[in-house]
Order: sequence, then structure tokens, then C-alpha cells
Amino acid sequence: MALFEGKARSVRVFFDQTPAAVLGIPTEYGRVVGQYRGISGGERRPDILLVAESEGRPRLVLVEMKKTADGRYMSDSIYKVFAYLYDFKGSPSERAVKAVLVVPTGVSTSPGAPVDRAVFVASADDRGEMARTLGNALND
Repeated sequence: MALFEGKARSVRVFFDQTPAAVLGIPTEYGRVVGQYRGISGGERRPDILLVAESEGRPRLVLVEMKKTADGRYMSDSIYKVFAYLYDFKGSPSERAVKAVLVVPTGVSTSPGAPVDRAVFVASADDRGEMARTLGNALND
């Protein structure tokens, strides 16, 4: 874990760890798997988990990284990101949850796209866009 602290916010960064274990909260996936015999599976985990706290309000940003330029695989990856968001839907802590899909190159935000959405996509080779994307995901 890495910890970054500022005057108004702290951000903990976790790599390859389940949000359920890091936060100690149940997930929809875990509930469903636990309700059946003959089905097994561990909690799913994004590549990076950011846990930001500001004024006592936690925010989760799930970061999934893909090394692909294949448009279909990127589209499928967006769908996977939605599954992560659903997994924490209605969590008892009422955390705000957003997700960022990071691809190597070739993606940029369309002009006029809203910044108050739940899912973001960014290219890793554009540091300015990455910084804006993560900033938008971390803010209300």
C-alpha cells in the first residue's frame, strides 16, 4: 500500500488486492458464490484500487489496466469495469465508487463529455489526460 496525504484529502493506493479484503465489506459477487454449492471462486480484484478520504467521505476508484489496442477487447473491458461497479452497488458504507480503464494509447475524451460519470477510459501515454481522468474520478 502507498499513502498520499494532503491538507484536504488522503489517498491509499492498493495493487492487486480485493476491495472486499481491503475495505472489509461484502460484495455482490461474494454473496452469490456463497449461496451455492458447486460454485467456487475468489473475489475479483482490479489492478489498482484508490481509496480517497475527504471530509470523512470515502471514495473508491477502481483502476483496470489493459495492454491492448484491440477495440473489441477494450469494449469488453469496459463491460468488466461495470461488473466491478455493480459488485459494490448498495454497499452498507454508501461509498462513492468510480472506475477507470487504462489502455496503452489511442483513446481520448470527446469534447463536451460529462466529468460526473462512473466510468472513465484513458490512454496511459497521455499523462495530462491521465491526470485529468483520475482527478475527475476522485472528485464529486
